[in-house]
Amino acid sequence: MEKEFVSEDKNTIIGSMDSSEKAEYIQALDDYFIEYRDVLKAKRNTFGMEVEFEGRDYTEVQPKFDEFTGWKFVPEKDFVVGGEAVSPVYCDNSLNWGDIKDVLTVFQNTNGLDTSHKAGAHVHIGAQGIGSYDNFMKFILLYTVYEDVLYRFGYMDRLNARETMISCAVPLSDELAFDYEGFLESHNIKYIKNRYDRYNGINFKNLSSLCTQGDKNTLEFRFANGTFDPVLWQNYINTCLKLVEASGKKDLDLDKLEYLLFRIRDEQRNYCSVGKLNIEKAIEFCDIIFNNNLDKTNFLRQYIKDGSETVDPSCQKYSKSFTRVI
Repeated sequence: MEKEFVSEDKNTIIGSMDSSEKAEYIQALDDYFIEYRDVLKAKRNTFGMEVEFEGRDYTEVQPKFDEFTGWKFVPEKDFVVGGEAVSPVYCDNSLNWGDIKDVLTVFQNTNGLDTSHKAGAHVHIGAQGIGSYDNFMKFILLYTVYEDVLYRFGYMDRLNARETMISCAVPLSDELAFDYEGFLESHNIKYIKNRYDRYNGINFKNLSSLCTQGDKNTLEFRFANGTFDPVLWQNYINTCLKLVEASGKKDLDLDKLEYLLFRIRDEQRNYCSVGKLNIEKAIEFCDIIFNNNLDKTNFLRQYIKDGSETVDPSCQKYSKSFTRVI
């Protein structure tokens, strides 16, 4: 991978590359490893994590994490045996990322724990990062249009969704596309908050303000598969942070985004195919959301994985490894 494409100082518009350059870049991704970072250089916003796990009761696991301040362990009703670890409120700095890496390392080293069947990975992003209702409508546009891209990215190191996606993280873009014009007219986040339940790819139930920080005032992203890999978690959190940040961009092509949203409404897609590989659309997403080549390259590496198509959730299939902690 050429240095230019892993540089935070450069912002190549990948979609504008000619076909041969783009093909060479995509091919080079196959040998690229995403590495854990000290900081993400995200705008100052808050985030939190919910790490689901199976295999051992949460009361057995919790004592291993007593040294980590603010982490709470709770039961997960959908699991026969397991639970969920809920992080404190974090922001993007090296101390927090060190803490997160250490927590996930303890998970990795705890015998009997599993994330390969029902476990999900949930990220809460501070809703104050949106800033205004107009920006919130931009966020709705971006999430709705690119939800299918986000799901494949959120499969983490797998090529399919977890068993509980259809019950705990239902894709929402069809409904958002139908309701979008109503959102524009209502100009009220309560209308959106009360419109859907929490068991979707994105959960709006915690919203209380778009400009004021609060511990429970968040957008919750629920679409990702569970994992204990700190690199995958960090890349996922970075994407959620930057997606919220991108809603404040003044140069978004709103006409194009609305056109694509209304196509979703008219097509009434079959969500058996959510997460299907579409590299051109993923590149389009990256060029909109991220402002540097490192973010784009890391996202596309996790999105493309080994280039295989989505497989049936009944048979979990993992990609070859593409992360590295140094």
